[in-house]
Amino acid sequence: MGGEPRIWEEVGKLREENRNIQKMWEEIHKLQEENHRISEEIRKIWEEIHGLRKSHEDLARTVKGISRNLGGLSRTVGEARGAEHKALLSGLDKGGIRCGSG
Repeated sequence: MGGEPRIWEEVGKLREENRNIQKMWEEIHKLQEENHRISEEIRKIWEEIHGLRKSHEDLARTVKGISRNLGGLSRTVGEARGAEHKALLSGLDKGGIRCGSG
């Protein structure tokens, strides 16, 4: 029976190959876990980006509203000042206010 040592040699090779395959499956499992962790981190980052984008949009609306309010206020102040200047000029035209040494 000269073929028996060869069979045991082949069995040994197959066992070694099986161990290598098991190690590869363990590595695949570790990579899958790492991939899951990375995916979770990416999801959290996207949620944060979405929140920041919403905050930015809210802030932009607020600034736009304030700007609109300030524009209205400056027009109101400008109209009041314009009326004040008009009254002063009107008083000058009527001789009510005298300037200079005249």
